[in-house]
Amino acid sequence: FGVVRGWRTSSDELTSSLADVHRSARERDVSGAEQLSGWLPVSISPVSGAARVPSVERGPGVRHFVTEIYALRDTVADLRIGVSGPAVVSLDSAWLGEVPAVAFPAPDQLHVPLQLSAGTHHLMVSVETEPGVPCTLFARLVDSAGRRALCGRI
Repeated sequence: FGVVRGWRTSSDELTSSLADVHRSARERDVSGAEQLSGWLPVSISPVSGAARVPSVERGPGVRHFVTEIYALRDTVADLRIGVSGPAVVSLDSAWLGEVPAVAFPAPDQLHVPLQLSAGTHHLMVSVETEPGVPCTLFARLVDSAGRRALCGRI
């Protein structure tokens, strides 16, 4: 319930810190909706709700995921994610924080509170990747109490 859909993806090499690579990609590629057209669409598993992207075989990298969320009114939501490596999350130009690596990706491992104003927002998650290991992102939106699933339009 509440699985975030509409993800698009791109990748970078991990040339500095994960936070720096995320910030650079956000400023370069996600400052406007028209720029998202250059990102590749991601399939969401109908069974698990996961976005899974094969890893490249070269050195450590970063997989960026971005989607648009539309809020009908000002609201507070909870982004629940599971990731296959350390990750950084931002909403529009606001830095939401860095999340640690977990043993394995699964739904609802980490919670990120979102304060949404009415209108369209760009949610971006950057995940550090390892060669030969698929990059996985589970993401869903629920109300601030964690009881009601929300979709891309809230």
